[in-house]
Amino acid sequence: MNIPREAMKYAHDYAFTYFCGMIPVFGYNMVSSILRGMGDSKHPFVFIAISAVLNIVLDLLFVGVFHMECFGAALATVISQTVSFVVSIIFLYKHRDSFGFDFRRKSFRIDRQALKPIVRLGLPISIQSIAISGSMLYINSHINSLGIIAAAATAVGNKITLIATICTQAMQAAGNSIVAQNFGARKFDRVSSTLLSILCFCLVFCLLLGILLLIFPEQIFSVFDRDPEVLKLSHRYAIYCIINLLGFATRAAGFSLLNGIGYASLSFGASILDGIVARIGFSLLFGEVMHMGIEGYWLGGAIAGNVIGVVCVFYYLSGRWKKRQLLV
Repeated sequence: MNIPREAMKYAHDYAFTYFCGMIPVFGYNMVSSILRGMGDSKHPFVFIAISAVLNIVLDLLFVGVFHMECFGAALATVISQTVSFVVSIIFLYKHRDSFGFDFRRKSFRIDRQALKPIVRLGLPISIQSIAISGSMLYINSHINSLGIIAAAATAVGNKITLIATICTQAMQAAGNSIVAQNFGARKFDRVSSTLLSILCFCLVFCLLLGILLLIFPEQIFSVFDRDPEVLKLSHRYAIYCIINLLGFATRAAGFSLLNGIGYASLSFGASILDGIVARIGFSLLFGEVMHMGIEGYWLGGAIAGNVIGVVCVFYYLSGRWKKRQLLV
């Protein structure tokens, strides 16, 4: 990934520690999916809030007091996520009767009838996530080769867009369940109103975030990095970030539709178009061929982020989604 040599040790310490804690992350997501599928989004929020507060406290302790640097930051994340997983499992066990699972060993056997639609829907979604994340890693490798200032500015920008990611993915997760329930009941008007609500909420949130970044770029960047050279790049990054944020909003509504109706193949195709074709293609076009440097990579990624939203808008307007058969 062409990580600058100055950052290699920190990157290794953080990545190795974080990957060691992936099992609790998977476990928490599993429990949250069960609860959200039953219409309970309150308790997953409580569990992740506990994790977030604990993460902040441990970050201040490990990094600020014990000076454990990136290893301490990663360790704080792993511990907080493990606590969240344990608390969620205890809650699920105490309320096992409400969702019909007795936690006996024989009950953990795979149900083939249930597995088929899960794999049919889940595998393409997994591949689509890999395609998008993989394309981002590839582009970041080119950005990292431009030097530590370009890499640092992009890293700060990614932290800012992560705020939009958290918000829009939360709306998408809620939308997945609501769209699926109403699509299964053939209440198409409710599907449409749900998608419109998600789109409007995410657009307002992302536009406000983009406007704040456009007005106060250096102040926002300085929260994460106070290097003068990085702060200079914040003004140029803000312009491309707004384009990217529009894609976050439309993508949330689009994926809510595709995942909710179980159209995994179109979701997969749109993600390949976003990640492999558009993101890599546009980034290399602007960054390498047109010699725009770091701004070319930012512009390419921002344009690619809107591809999925455009595809989903055309599919929704076609009305063909109403004719799809149920997975189960």
